[in-house]
Amino acid sequence: MIKERRAVPCGMDIKQFRQSPIGSLVHIKGEDGLGRPYDHFAYVPEPLPPNINLGDATWRALADAALELGLLGGQGNRLPNPRLLARPIIRAEAVSSSALEGTHTTLPQVLQSELFEDSPSQEVTEVLDQIHAFEHGVDLIADGRPLGLNLIKHLHALLMEHDPRCPASEKGEFRRRQNFIGPNPRSRIEDSLFVPPPPSHVVDAIRAWETWMHDISVTHVLVRAAVSHYQFETIHPFIDGNGRLGRLIVLLLLLHDGKALTQPLINISPYLEANRTEYQNHLRRITVTGDFDPWVRFFLEGIKQQARRAVEKIDALRRASDEMIAELRAKRVRGTAIRLAEDAIGFPVVAAPDVRDRYGITYQAATQALSVMVDHGFLTPITLGANRRIYVFELIMELSESEMN
Repeated sequence: MIKERRAVPCGMDIKQFRQSPIGSLVHIKGEDGLGRPYDHFAYVPEPLPPNINLGDATWRALADAALELGLLGGQGNRLPNPRLLARPIIRAEAVSSSALEGTHTTLPQVLQSELFEDSPSQEVTEVLDQIHAFEHGVDLIADGRPLGLNLIKHLHALLMEHDPRCPASEKGEFRRRQNFIGPNPRSRIEDSLFVPPPPSHVVDAIRAWETWMHDISVTHVLVRAAVSHYQFETIHPFIDGNGRLGRLIVLLLLLHDGKALTQPLINISPYLEANRTEYQNHLRRITVTGDFDPWVRFFLEGIKQQARRAVEKIDALRRASDEMIAELRAKRVRGTAIRLAEDAIGFPVVAAPDVRDRYGITYQAATQALSVMVDHGFLTPITLGANRRIYVFELIMELSESEMN
């Protein structure tokens, strides 16, 4: 028995859960990780229904979200290198998704840690692992790999790669132990907020989830993303990391669909982080009431807002980049300095070794290019310690961190 170290948006109320129209309680008995006996109940969700009943307001929200996502897709298709812009978006998603699970860091800290091969904090390491899992998942989907259980298990292994609290034998494997969501690390299962299905139910439940998620006859992909996210979190198929992986799957599903999204230019976690309590309460209510409509509408509002903000951010970043490049060309700046400006959207924090390796030039040429950008006021040098200096495109960094209105 293991208590997952971060709460997910569910709540355990035995009386209410007995009346759940979309699942049932099963009796569980054993010993937890501290050797304490327990005699309690776990919640087992039924397979998702073939039809999701939605109200008129939610259908309108779906139309609005799909429109904004389409506008974002069009914007992305006009970019000469959309994956360059995806870099800060993926990193901002990882920072917010980890914050939802209680791991707090910042985008500049993450970007700085990517430049140097030393030992970052455990918090930053967790975010770096999530970035690695996300980017690897995006590449595999782009290569035609199906978003199936084998891929999801592979991504879980990457996500938990450097997490010392998850045993190596359980990284990338569906759980074989009972876990529960408790108020603190030493809480008893009887005090838990939620107890997901026992291990004997996990494989059948997650297989049914996979089939439903990919059934295009069920409903629109945005609705499938919302509903399948609830079901994944309820099944809690891994011993840890379910929240971060579940939010990653939402975005990979949209990319896998190929129509809703073609590039990873949207992040949903900042919206969920800003509305954490509402996010948790919506998922909790589904289990009790069986009504998906309020959660789907809330989710679609998030997609609409984040897609609109992404379009605004892309416009602002492109303007800043174009103005910087135009000014440099007017001053007859050429070579690596121009390439730094062209790539600034994706690499707003740089260092000499990074520039050397990325462009295949000498260390001296890299430092000269950085000096040119500093002299023209586009880069700000920051000394971190002996023989360690980073350079920041401050305007690009500010825009990358901002949440547009």
